[in-house]
Amino acid sequence: MENPSHPFTIIITSDEAWGDIWQIQLVYAHELSKQHRVIFVNPPTRWHIQKLFRPPKESSRAVKPGLTIFQYHNYFPVSIFNNFFTKINDRLNSWRLTELLKNKNEKIILWQFDLHRMRKMYNTRVSKKIYHVVENYKGLKTDSRFAREADLVLFTNPNLRIHYESLNRNILHIPHGINPEEHIADPEITRMLTGDFGNYILCLGSISDDYDLALLEKIALSISNRNLIFIGPLLMKIQENSRYFHKIIQMKNVKYLGTVHGLEIKHYVSAASVCLVPYRNKAMKGGINRSPLRILNYLAQKKVIVTSIFSEIPELENKAIYTASDTEQFIRLVEDAIGNKLMLDEKAVEKYLQEKSFRKMFQNIFVQLQ
Repeated sequence: MENPSHPFTIIITSDEAWGDIWQIQLVYAHELSKQHRVIFVNPPTRWHIQKLFRPPKESSRAVKPGLTIFQYHNYFPVSIFNNFFTKINDRLNSWRLTELLKNKNEKIILWQFDLHRMRKMYNTRVSKKIYHVVENYKGLKTDSRFAREADLVLFTNPNLRIHYESLNRNILHIPHGINPEEHIADPEITRMLTGDFGNYILCLGSISDDYDLALLEKIALSISNRNLIFIGPLLMKIQENSRYFHKIIQMKNVKYLGTVHGLEIKHYVSAASVCLVPYRNKAMKGGINRSPLRILNYLAQKKVIVTSIFSEIPELENKAIYTASDTEQFIRLVEDAIGNKLMLDEKAVEKYLQEKSFRKMFQNIFVQLQ
């Protein structure tokens, strides 16, 4: 699906598959496709031995003008001889991608969110390579390699600046951006959600083993006159945690709504009275860097946010974002937010969001790339 007005073809490699849950990779693909042709490379589906004898069928699909989803396949298992088989898989998938490109003179940008696949494009001339870091990958060999080989390294966490300065001369701290569509919620849908759930407490995002489940249970018990709503995929791998979470959602004032399409999230945020980021503090000490993407969803609807980890937005601390150091303080801040005792500086929030518009960020990125 070519559009002659699109100056670049951008190949985005992602460790998150295209779907209803819009992680940062999907948001970038959606926004970039408004001005460029984008090919979004899904991570591989699960490998099984039949793939050795019956290669997967070709699979790509257009989801809207300017945006095509390409399914990466592991033809050989990377769990054994990882580097060797990854190179073969990358080569085979590169050849398949070439059929989508067609025009050999296209200016191609390889935009890498995934540092496990497409380490190199074969049979295709890449004009520029961007390595976009949205988690803390320090210590991984592929992280250092990707950073050294990139024409530009983007990173969301300012604490990683020194690390990437040591690997590449061309780096740019680029905080998460906000989709313009996130600012406008439908008042009718908001009223309907408030009618269904009251003025609820919202916890948005992937539900992982890093969630502080004891904290969430205490919130539900301490603030029993408000519903606690969870939205997001359940990604817990530890069975004990999964059982604990299912116990919590059986409580009378707790609701788990599953996943909601990325473009519909704004309505649920708009109807909430306070929004949470409830990771265990222990996760911070372990060096885990969690994306504040959900915080931007919250800010777009001018909501007070209570978090247990660094938000990466220090300019809005105690103006919209309140960071708790322990369970008691977290619950107290939630109660204060419900009682309208916490300041919400809407002018400061609006200024921050304007500076983080995708239009401005893309301008900065493409200037720095040159």
